[in-house]
Amino acid sequence: MTLTTEEKAALKAPWGTVAPLLEIRGISKSFGRADVLSDFSLSVNPAEFLTLVGPSGCGKTTILRLIAGFEKPRSGRIFLAGRDVTDLAPYRRDIHTVFQSYALFPHYDVFENVAFSLRIRGLEEESVRERVAEALALTKLAGLERRKPDQLSGGQMQRVALARSLAGRPSLLLLDEPLGALDLKLRREMQLELKNIQRRLGIAFVYVTHDQEEATTMSDRIVVLNRGRIEQLGEPREIYEKPRTSFVANFMGAANVLEARVLSSSASSVELKIEDEIDCAVPNSGPASAAPSGRVYVAVRPERVAVHAQRPDDQAPGILARVQVKEHVFLGHSSQVYLKLFEKSRRPFWALCRSAPMNGALAPGQWVWAQFRPEDVLMLEPVERT
Repeated sequence: MTLTTEEKAALKAPWGTVAPLLEIRGISKSFGRADVLSDFSLSVNPAEFLTLVGPSGCGKTTILRLIAGFEKPRSGRIFLAGRDVTDLAPYRRDIHTVFQSYALFPHYDVFENVAFSLRIRGLEEESVRERVAEALALTKLAGLERRKPDQLSGGQMQRVALARSLAGRPSLLLLDEPLGALDLKLRREMQLELKNIQRRLGIAFVYVTHDQEEATTMSDRIVVLNRGRIEQLGEPREIYEKPRTSFVANFMGAANVLEARVLSSSASSVELKIEDEIDCAVPNSGPASAAPSGRVYVAVRPERVAVHAQRPDDQAPGILARVQVKEHVFLGHSSQVYLKLFEKSRRPFWALCRSAPMNGALAPGQWVWAQFRPEDVLMLEPVERT
């Protein structure tokens, strides 16, 4: 399916002004006595690349299987283009799925693997050939029509699985960790190819991965899941730069999560005492500053932390802390410096340095200075007291 000119123009408006293509309304799902999803709702926009991320067991694949029709919800409804498809069989939903296992027929060549589902649906041979040729050209497989799966690389087999789904011209494509079996270099190449294909076709993709870098590379919006519920939903930059919880801050990139006490707050800034050691004023970036307990979690991204051998000049802007080096790991393009922030703190604290600090390695036990700006302190959720 390709979007009309009018539909493409409509998509230039904010997402909220476009009717959703897919709506999940109050879905609940259990396996035995274990509740996987409870009153779960989500919408997907036309031509959107939406990615579900989260740790193993958070419900990502279950959501995909419910959308596809491979699982039935205990309660709730699923709508596709305004039509209730909750009780429809998978083959009647105009939804295709690409799995991590390519599921190719080993005795069929590339052409026949892509053509198989079209022939099952009873398409005329001329239409089958037209659609297969279009899908193979789109996935850069033209010229490989007569190769068998055992003559293909991992990336080529993944493209065949994708071409097979695209040939059916679905209105929605589900992808369950399709790049998980590929090596890192090929995985990154396929990320860009998938995104380019999605843009050119204007098909909505719902993509499942546990790889946060993959999610930020490809997505229009990201859904961060934890224990069957949405921790945060937003654009990649928003999720990374404005995480709402310590879980999101840690899962979407690394973060130094610290506990702080709110001393006072205004509409623009919050006075904090971080880990009962550092007094600082940071921008008021959320409702956490009004925590009833007076204690909140804050986060600082490792790439925002600078490491100095000597204490910077008193006029240097930023928050300073004297820290002890626990480990210094050279990564080639950068270095990771693991630090002990406070003597009594049990939380790890680390910095990501684009070049080796002080032109050399830091020895474990060495005392140095860590520095970060107040505007780089992210306000997260209140600390719950039990």
